[in-house]
Amino acid sequence: MKFRSIMLSAVFSAALLFGSCAFFDSSDVSTNDADHSAGVRDDEENDLYYRWNGEKITPETAEENGCVMKGSDGSWEWKDFLIDVNSSDKAEVTLCSEDSVMLISESGTGSTALIRIKQKNGDEVVESSRVVSPVEVCYVYNDSTREMEYYLSDVLLNTVPASDDDGFHDIPVECKTYRVSSTAAVTFPYQRYFSSYTEFLNYCDKYHEVLGLENFMKDMKAFDDNGGFNTNVVFLYGERSGGVSGYEFIHAIESGGELTIYMKRKYFESKEEVSKWQLTCTVPGEYLSDVAPDAVRWVIYDDEPAQ
Repeated sequence: MKFRSIMLSAVFSAALLFGSCAFFDSSDVSTNDADHSAGVRDDEENDLYYRWNGEKITPETAEENGCVMKGSDGSWEWKDFLIDVNSSDKAEVTLCSEDSVMLISESGTGSTALIRIKQKNGDEVVESSRVVSPVEVCYVYNDSTREMEYYLSDVLLNTVPASDDDGFHDIPVECKTYRVSSTAAVTFPYQRYFSSYTEFLNYCDKYHEVLGLENFMKDMKAFDDNGGFNTNVVFLYGERSGGVSGYEFIHAIESGGELTIYMKRKYFESKEEVSKWQLTCTVPGEYLSDVAPDAVRWVIYDDEPAQ
């Protein structure tokens, strides 16, 4: 698929307003306030997760216990879980491999999920748990294995045989983050895009004085000098959070004319300090010919050890 820079620039310029977008600011969700009771069942003693002590798990064992064996096709429990995640119903599933058990519990609001994992490590069973928000499962089609991979944050939940007709292609991008003035009088979050260096300079004329964009401007100048804007579009997400030390890129998925960029916050020990950020994702234009300019989403996960 060849990139047509003139057509792409025209489509983006005509369709995308240079205004703020109303997106859910997941920085307002505190995992300290999360309802961890979603991971506690009334029938704990009957769930394989709580009873498993490291013995080898077979597909028959998983089926007998109402669990999903990772990699199996046609599991109704797994399909029901994906449906429940996208609805107002409580979503819960237990996933198994030969040497691990994972219990995922979501309250039904879509705000938080508790992921509990038991993993065989030598002669021991190691247990860990994480709280993730928001509860949005990322679908990724793996061309080499012809499987659909399912992630929550950077946790691989399951893999299922699939055809490329399902879409959900992981595209190559480059993401960078820039910390800006925490006192900037700018409403967060917001989105922008730059298909030319002139568009970026127009943004800087408006926001450099209040945000302090020196490092961002330096990188974009070098990017333009190397011809970067000839074949790429730079997407921007203005983000604010408490106690964030940085961000980790996870995936950029194109499917059905929509581009979704998944990232994860990394926290300091203290969350009292408010920080503001410019997150950028540089996408080759060849992957954007089917993407409408207003169909670009950012999903920023909170992902921390459960208390």
